Amino acid sequence: MVETEGAVRALVTEVLGSAGYAPLGAASLHEARALLADGRFELVIAAARLVDGAGSTLAGDAAGGARLLLVGGDAEAARTAGAAWLPRPFTASKLRRGARAALGANHD
Repeated sequence: MVETEGAVRALVTEVLGSAGYAPLGAASLHEARALLADGRFELVIAAARLVDGAGSTLAGDAAGGARLLLVGGDAEAARTAGAAWLPRPFTASKLRRGARAALGANHD
């Protein structure tokens, strides 16, 4: 989860962890790109607006077929980036559904 706000990042990683995923957190695009360079990911969940840029720019950095789920911002920006979109505010169940839907193409 790429999110500037630490409390939101912690909550999202906790919810996804309890759902059986193995989430990692990053506070910025810079941190996210370092994680993406070091490992293989199936899904990148990123806030639309981050302290150092737009979460949508991670679409090109998510190698190996990783999907991108943008949180917040607008649906058109997500669509343009080829990403799934989750509007804010969201509940834990909407987050889990959004992650499952974004991963669906990789898990058929």
